[in-house]
Amino acid sequence: MRSIYYMITENLFWRALLLEHFGRSRQPRNIFVWLGSLRLYQTMKMLRYSYVFVLIQAFFILTTAADLALLLNNTLGYL
Repeated sequence: MRSIYYMITENLFWRALLLEHFGRSRQPRNIFVWLGSLRLYQTMKMLRYSYVFVLIQAFFILTTAADLALLLNNTLGYL
């Protein structure tokens, strides 16, 4: 999990970059291009994290199922 400090600094970085670019370009439509790319970046990052989360959960479920199968096998073997 990311820390709160990391999320705040990343958010401030993107805002500063956005304001710097908008102040330099002087074209009003560029702000919408930057906002769209920022939203796309955040969405892709969220999808990547959710994909990794699903993989980790699947790994833990499979590991737990394998452990239970081994436990059952060992228990039945001793009976």
